[in-house]
Amino acid sequence: MSTSRYLYAKAHDGDQKAETRLFATIPGAILIPIGVIIEGVCFQFKTHWMGPIMGISIAAFGLQIVTTNIYAYITDCYKPQSAEISTLLSFGRQIFSFALGFYMTPFAEETTYGIAWAVMAIIGAVLYAGIVALMFKGRQWREKLGEPSFDRDV
Repeated sequence: MSTSRYLYAKAHDGDQKAETRLFATIPGAILIPIGVIIEGVCFQFKTHWMGPIMGISIAAFGLQIVTTNIYAYITDCYKPQSAEISTLLSFGRQIFSFALGFYMTPFAEETTYGIAWAVMAIIGAVLYAGIVALMFKGRQWREKLGEPSFDRDV
């Protein structure tokens, strides 16, 4: 158990809510749209190649923060099924990434790269609302839904 989880549990009578991990995604949720917008603006105004690279780097750093904590959260919530759930999460991410990437370039050519990448940033920010909902309702939802019935032999 990490030091921060130990201190949290100690301060909350031993209760280690898995949802506390999701609060660590907030910095990443801020960095992702910032990086995406920087990248789009740099593409639109045809800046030096380092501009889009900085935007991509900021967004990728934010994405790493969010992804790592979400994987830790789902592993905490569903330890016996963590491999299957992680695979499903990865599959969903790849499908979403493909669809977004596939349609964004034609959209950018119809409008501008700045607008298209701003739309991407807005989509990401709106989807983060699901994580915010989990922060506050995740435990209740898990208790209501119960344990998954697959992969009980682990």
